[in-house]
Amino acid sequence: MEIKSIKATRQPDKVLLVFTNNFVLPVPVEEISRQSLAKNLEVNPKLLQKLINISLYFYGYNLCLRQIAFSPKNQAILERKLKQYLPRQILKLKLNQYQPDLNLIIQKVIQKLNSQNLIDESGFTFSYIRRYPKKSSKQINYELSLLKVPPKLITKALAQSNILNDQQKIEKLVVKKIKLLDNPDTKIKLILKR
Repeated sequence: MEIKSIKATRQPDKVLLVFTNNFVLPVPVEEISRQSLAKNLEVNPKLLQKLINISLYFYGYNLCLRQIAFSPKNQAILERKLKQYLPRQILKLKLNQYQPDLNLIIQKVIQKLNSQNLIDESGFTFSYIRRYPKKSSKQINYELSLLKVPPKLITKALAQSNILNDQQKIEKLVVKKIKLLDNPDTKIKLILKR
C-alpha cells in the first residue's frame, strides 16, 4: 500500500493521508515530518498501525481538551469518555480491521494530560458540588466515590462548600410546604385534586 496523496483540511493541525486503496487516514501535520511521510511512499503494516495509533491519539487528545475546556474533569470521567468516543472513531474511519490497542492510546492521552496538569481532581469535585446544590451530601459523596474521587478530597470539598447540610435542606422544604398549605388557593387545589 502506498500514500497516493496528502491533503490539507480546514483544521490547520490536521492532514489527510490518502492511500492507493482509497483508504483515508487523518493525522496531525507534525507527523508528516516526524514519520518522513511523502507521496508515493510504500507503507508497511507496522508503519500503518503506528499511523492509526497516532491518528486515534490525536482524536482522543483533542476530545479531552474540549471536555476540559467546558468544565474541570477527573481522570475517571475522561477515561470513560475516551472509551465511548474512540470505538466510534474507529467505525467512522473504517479502522475495525486493524484492531488498534485502545487501552494503550487512552493511557497515553491521560498520561499527557497529567503531565500538563490539565486533570484537576479538586476543581472537578468543587464544580460537581456547585452543579448539584439540591443533592444531599451523602448522595454527592456516593456519586463522587463512583467517579473515583479520593474520599479525603470529597470531605474537604463538602466542608468548604457552603451548601446546606441534609437536615437544613429538609427543614427548608418542610417550612416551604407549610407555607403552601397555609395559602387558601393551595388548599382548594389540593381538595380538587382528590
